[in-house]
Order: sequence, then structure tokens, then C-alpha cells
Amino acid sequence: MARWLLSRLVFVLCPLVRSSSDRIIYFLHLHKAGGSYVCALAGKNGARHTPTDNCNVYVSAAGAQVARAMGHPCCGDTVAAQRSFAAKSSLTFVANEFDLAPEMDVDSFVYVTQLRPPLERYVSHFMHVSRAFSRSFDFDDWLLRQPDNWYLRKLCGRQCSEVPRGRLDQSHYEIAKGKLEKFEVVLLLEDHAGNNVLFEAVLGWMQHPESKVNAAPASQTVNGTQHKDALVERAKNKKFEDMVAWDALLYYYAEYLHYQQVGKARSWQEYSERNKECTGPCCSTACSQYR
Repeated sequence: MARWLLSRLVFVLCPLVRSSSDRIIYFLHLHKAGGSYVCALAGKNGARHTPTDNCNVYVSAAGAQVARAMGHPCCGDTVAAQRSFAAKSSLTFVANEFDLAPEMDVDSFVYVTQLRPPLERYVSHFMHVSRAFSRSFDFDDWLLRQPDNWYLRKLCGRQCSEVPRGRLDQSHYEIAKGKLEKFEVVLLLEDHAGNNVLFEAVLGWMQHPESKVNAAPASQTVNGTQHKDALVERAKNKKFEDMVAWDALLYYYAEYLHYQQVGKARSWQEYSERNKECTGPCCSTACSQYR
């Protein structure tokens, strides 16, 4: 009887979050951090998604899915709007390559994102633009024309996206950090093995080939002269690290969340399974003397 009463108390006091299989996967696509690979992977694993436009989904003011030119990034600003979209949509995977909404409905969506070291993301963007236009832009000048702290701006949302360069502060960081904490899957571009653990354990994606889309090797060049690693070092030497100071903090926190999630999905479960027969703290008839 006491156990039943306790279970009812937990039910009343702790709102239930649906399992990942019941919720739509919401992917915040941070530009040039390997998001195209995640979109492609969703299709390989049978997700119902929109394979064009990097899996981005757009909604009208009424909450209906519409073409990009007619709507806003998925899936509404409020929990109520997001819940309404989720209840009507047949999709199981949606992506947003723009600003994260002010509110997050964790009961209807499994939030997923992927990051890479912040300066590497800017360099990758620069190389992408240079290839697309077949031109050799001046790297320093190009960086000066970019918004600073891209991760913070996208995670924080519209209240941060138009803040003048150099004016983002601790309050903006705390908003972005608080939102990042709600992501059940934080992927790191450089930890392919860890990402696969999360793909399988949280999303149920068993198909994850080794090749990654838009993950250029360090030796790749633009017009045969500018190496990716060399550009990262150049940005550091030119003191451009200041423009990613808040992003660096977010990235360190993302690393913590990622390895915590991987550990929970793999190491802790395996460790517990290996020691399931233990009846004492030392898993032995007697502990060694330590005092």
C-alpha cells in the first residue's frame, strides 16, 4: 500500500515526459557544424521528414506546415503552439537552421543539436563560401563581417540575434545555456563514436555510416592555398578568439552534456550490468583494509 501511495505521489508531483519514440525529433541545425549529415541520417533511419532544404520545416501563423517563403521556422514560439503542431503533424523529424524559439516543448519534442569548436565552425563557413563563389576572400575581412558568438545567438534566439557585435553578455549566455540543458542529445562533430551511442540509445537510429556530410578534412584547401587548420591558427593569432568567447563557454558546456549523455547511455549501464551480482560495496566477501 505504501509503495502504491508513493508511486501516485511521484505521478502527481513529477510531470511525465513521453519516451523519445513518441515524440518528434527537433534538430537545431547550427550552420557548418555537420547538420546536413544528421538530416541525411534521419532519412536513412526511416524518419518521416522533409529531405529538401536540410530538413528545415516552416509553419504559418496558424501552425500549419507551409513552404519556406510563406512561414517561419518550426514549430511556433510557445509551448502551446508547438504542442498543437506536434499533435497534427505526421513528421517524426524536423529541423530548424535559424533561431531557437523562446519556449521549448520537451513533452512533444526530443531536442537534438550538434556543435564543433567555435573557430573551426567559422573557418568551415569561410571555406564553404569561398568554394561556392570560386573566390579567394580575405579571411580577416570576412571574419570581421560575421556575427560574433554564433552558437549563443542561435540558442538564445531572437532576443540575442540582433544584439550588436561585442554587446552579448552573461545574461544572454545564461539564456542560451539554460536552453542547451534541455537538449536530450548534444552531439559533437569530432566524437563520431559517442554520437553513434546517442543515435542508437536515445533516437533508435541503428544506421549511421562512417562518412559525414560537410566534414572537410583538416588538409582541405581553398583555391589550393588556405588550409583549414592554418586558418584556425591564423584566427587565434589575430585575436579573433574574442569573437567566440561566449561560444567557447557554451561549447565546453556542450562537451560536458555530451559526455554525460554518452556515459548515461553506455558506460553507466554497462558498469551496472557487469556488477549486478554484487551484494556489497567491494563486490567481494570482504573489502581490503583502507584505514
